[in-house]
Amino acid sequence: MSEIRARRFIVPDMNKIIKQHVLTGKQWDRLHSSKRIWATAFKPAKIPYKKLGIEERDHLVFICGGIGGFAKKAIEDNHYVEYTDISDRVVNEMKRELSKHTRNRAVIRKQAAEELSVKQKKPPLIIGIEPYPLFYDPEASLLMILRILAHGRGGLIIERAEVDKKLNRPFEQYLSELSNIYDFRVEKGDTDIREHGKPSATKFSYTKIIPLESSRVKAFHDLQLINAVKDIDGLTSEELRNVTSLPDVDEVLERIDSVLRKGEKIYKRLKHTKHLEVR
Repeated sequence: MSEIRARRFIVPDMNKIIKQHVLTGKQWDRLHSSKRIWATAFKPAKIPYKKLGIEERDHLVFICGGIGGFAKKAIEDNHYVEYTDISDRVVNEMKRELSKHTRNRAVIRKQAAEELSVKQKKPPLIIGIEPYPLFYDPEASLLMILRILAHGRGGLIIERAEVDKKLNRPFEQYLSELSNIYDFRVEKGDTDIREHGKPSATKFSYTKIIPLESSRVKAFHDLQLINAVKDIDGLTSEELRNVTSLPDVDEVLERIDSVLRKGEKIYKRLKHTKHLEVR
C-alpha cells in the first residue's frame, strides 16, 4: 500500500496573533498615557454621513477605535455605536468619558479587530479610522476583511489624505486581490471634515468595502476553518471535515492558503501563520 502524502497549507496562527495582541495592547497603553495625545486628537465638528454611506440612526462598529473622536461624534448624532480597541487604557478612558452621556447608544469593549464578533439583527457598518496596525501584515489585513464581510453590511476605512501613501501601498494592492477572491467591490473617495474650533477643513480619504452575499458565505466559511484549526497542526481529510462541518472544506483551505501566499508576495513576509498538514 502506497503511503498517503500529506498536503501542507498555510493558515493564520490565531494563538500567535492573540499573543501579539497582548504586546500591542501594552504598547498602545504606553502611547496613550500622554495627555497630549488625547488633547490633540481629531474631533470632527460634522461628519458627512450620507457621502460615507452611513444611514440615519445607523448601527456602527468602530475597530481599532483609538482616541475615538469619530465614535463620540456618531454617538452625539444618535447613532448606535459599538466601540472596540485593544488598549485597556483607551477603552477605560472611553468608558469614563461616555458613561454619563451615551443613553444606551454605545457599547465599549476591549477587542481586537481580527477577533471581532457582532451580535445584531441588522448587520452594522464596520469602520476603521486610520487602523494602521491592520495594514502592516497580510494576516491582520485578511482577518480584518473577513470580519467585515462576515459580520457587517460593509466596511469603511477613513484616513487623513496627508498620510504617506507608501505606508499603505501593500494593503491597497492586497485589498484589490482580496476583492477579486471574495467578490466585494471597493469604492474610494475624498471628503473634507472640519474639526471643532478650527476654521479650515481637513481632507480625508475613504475606502468603502461593499460585499455581495457570496462574500459573506466565503468569509464565514474561512473564519470557521481558521478557528477550528487554532490548536491543530495536522489531521486527516476526514478529521478536517468533522471539525469544521463545512461541505466545501478543501476549497476553503485552498482559498486561505492561496490568499496568504499572495499576501506574502506583496508584503514580502508572513508573521503569524503556521503550516497545517492534511493527510
